[in-house]
Amino acid sequence: LVEALDADYIDLVAVCDRNPEKTGIQSLPMVNLDGLSEMADDAYDMVLIANEKKDIAAQIQADLIARGIPKEKIQWWDPKLC
Repeated sequence: LVEALDADYIDLVAVCDRNPEKTGIQSLPMVNLDGLSEMADDAYDMVLIANEKKDIAAQIQADLIARGIPKEKIQWWDPKLC
C-alpha cells in the first residue's frame, strides 16, 4: 500500500478497513465496507486487497463480492511474486 501511495500512475481515492484506526493512514478518506459498496461503480477502477495472506485475501474478496463489489474490480497480488 505504501508503494501505491507513491506511484504516479495510481490515484488512491479511499482506504477501507474493518479497523480503520489500525491502518495508520491519515492522508486518505476512510470508508467502511458499507460505504465502499455504496460508492458509485465509476468512482473507482479497482479494489486492492492489501493483505499478505492468500487465505485471508480470499475471505476479504468473498465478503466484497457479497456486498456487491464486482469480482473483476477486486485485485490481490501475492507479495512473494511482486
